[in-house]
Amino acid sequence: MTVARWLVLVCTLVLSAASVGSQEAPTRFSRAELGGEAVEFSAIPAGEFLMGTDAEEGARIQSRLDLVVSPDEAPMHRVKVSAFELGVTEVTLGQYQAYCRATGKEMPRQEEWNSTPQHPVHYVNWDEAVAYCAWASSELKRQGQPGTIRLPTEAEWEFAARGRDTGVNGRARKLFVWGDDLPRTEAPVANLSDARTRSAYPKLNAKFFFPNYDDGYAQAAPVGKFPANSYGLRDMAGNLWEWCQDRYDREYYARSPLENPRGSDNPEDGARVFRGGSWYVSPTSLRVSKRNWSGPSFRYLFVGFRLVRSAQP
Repeated sequence: MTVARWLVLVCTLVLSAASVGSQEAPTRFSRAELGGEAVEFSAIPAGEFLMGTDAEEGARIQSRLDLVVSPDEAPMHRVKVSAFELGVTEVTLGQYQAYCRATGKEMPRQEEWNSTPQHPVHYVNWDEAVAYCAWASSELKRQGQPGTIRLPTEAEWEFAARGRDTGVNGRARKLFVWGDDLPRTEAPVANLSDARTRSAYPKLNAKFFFPNYDDGYAQAAPVGKFPANSYGLRDMAGNLWEWCQDRYDREYYARSPLENPRGSDNPEDGARVFRGGSWYVSPTSLRVSKRNWSGPSFRYLFVGFRLVRSAQP
């Protein structure tokens, strides 16, 4: 073998080894039976990411897309999260009905367009979502299954929504779950405020809607109808806002701990965070960094929740 051929062979082996080493581990999925209804979870590995939005990024967003960034998204900061499992979809009407049958709880009202077992349950306030989680945890314990069911922290939610585009270690960081550009009808990415929503609610300002976009639904869609992110999660943008565990504090990011932040610990901060946007919000609210909040008794037709299964309560 000539020296030249030997060098080519060595370089090929090195590049092949680097390629294998750089491949992402495949996402693992698991299922839990809760009241006779299966809930699928995606295993989210421990990692770190850039959370929030800084002034420079906010200026670029406003200049390029005419979207306004909220001050409570600053400063952009590095966060580490431990491994956890997140529900692949929002909690469905069928799953919540199983909970009500098992506990004798009353079903919240549902709009007539949100009537199939695969639609996401809405009109659920934060207290009711937490109660569902407590029941689900007891179901795991009764079955001898490990883990606790709870709502995601705000940091867990954003980390999972970004998928592997974390913004650290040379990785990309996207504006929306699906990318950096506004969506197109020919390639629907999520259930958003679109042309059909505008037809159903014609009195709303035109800036409330994504221009030139039709995802096929005027209101909430059955879960899992749109492409998953790199962790196999569905509907992390749009469909329904999703309750998080955290108390809301508009200045929390300025003092957030590096590892596993859990929101304000001040009991006077009564509002709770929800994330992800919905089918009934303006485009800026669909950005991954966007924060929203309301009191724990708030319920409306565009708010639901999804579950975390974790070793941490």
